[in-house]
Amino acid sequence: MIPMGGVYCRKCGEPWDFYYVTHEMSPAERSEFVKGLGCPKCRARTPPAEIEKEKALASIIEILGEIEQMVKRLETLVSNGPVISLPEGANRAVEHFFYSCQVAEERIKTAVKKNYVTSIQVTALNNELHENVRKMIRATTRSPPLARAMQAFLETNDPVIRDLISQSS
Repeated sequence: MIPMGGVYCRKCGEPWDFYYVTHEMSPAERSEFVKGLGCPKCRARTPPAEIEKEKALASIIEILGEIEQMVKRLETLVSNGPVISLPEGANRAVEHFFYSCQVAEERIKTAVKKNYVTSIQVTALNNELHENVRKMIRATTRSPPLARAMQAFLETNDPVIRDLISQSS
């Protein structure tokens, strides 16, 4: 029987007391536990190579989640009217978005090189990234400052970004 206030490890099902998780686990253990990567008991039984695979996939999913949240916030702002009216704000939004996309692409490429992800996972991760780029492009068409920032960014930046946009169109 799990004590009151208990939680279960999402990986092995081991019951843990909430107080122990929040006060006794090291920050690294707690972070892995909360992300669903396992508890100290099952992590001790997991081969290091498998732990690295899990961490790589978790970091990709985390950055894709951040990208998705950026797009949602931007879509909300754009749908509520011309909130991003200053060029500096638009430039920062576009730069931050595409920097995060580059980070996601690099993490995916690294995971592929190390055989940490299957081809099905790569397709799903790339589809999610491309869908968010498409949403970003749609959002910029509804905001002149964002559209100008996007155009300026594309003219002065990395061909990798241009490829990402062309693949997403």
